Amino acid sequence: MLVIVTLLSGCTAVLFNNSGISQASSDRAITANVKAALIRDTQVNAFNITVSTYQRVVTLRGYALIAAQRTRAINISQSIGRVKYVVSQLHIKE
Repeated sequence: MLVIVTLLSGCTAVLFNNSGISQASSDRAITANVKAALIRDTQVNAFNITVSTYQRVVTLRGYALIAAQRTRAINISQSIGRVKYVVSQLHIKE
């Protein structure tokens, strides 16, 4: 199945095939699972961390209070099923 989306602001068309739609859906599920796992963890302040996923690569942005929290957030993210790898852009808040 092929889906074509035409944007109203111009003549740009975006093409999606089944694998593109299913990949985006999978990425959203991974993001939700990582966020939920971070929120459940009592050692990580998940509200200071933004999670995004593209093609099963999870990116963490934001800050942790100490290095151990950053490491824990990365490890939790890596433990989620279907995650290819984790890119950390987490900083230690001074």
